[in-house]
Amino acid sequence: MLALEFIPPDRRRRDDDNCIAAFKSGRDGVAQALGIDDSRFVTQLQISAETIKGGAVRVRISDYVEVPA
Repeated sequence: MLALEFIPPDRRRRDDDNCIAAFKSGRDGVAQALGIDDSRFVTQLQISAETIKGGAVRVRISDYVEVPA
């Protein structure tokens, strides 16, 4: 699982789809560093209420286990 926390540079409202698009090269880089195809990622997205100068993305990578129904 790829958990992404977007920390914006200001309090303007952000669309989640734009955040994901803005991080495409970052996601590709993570996949390349891990040696896997990025289509294998299950992505969890959060937009933080906190702000940080210049903005940031916190990335957390963990195993994802699908539970059978």
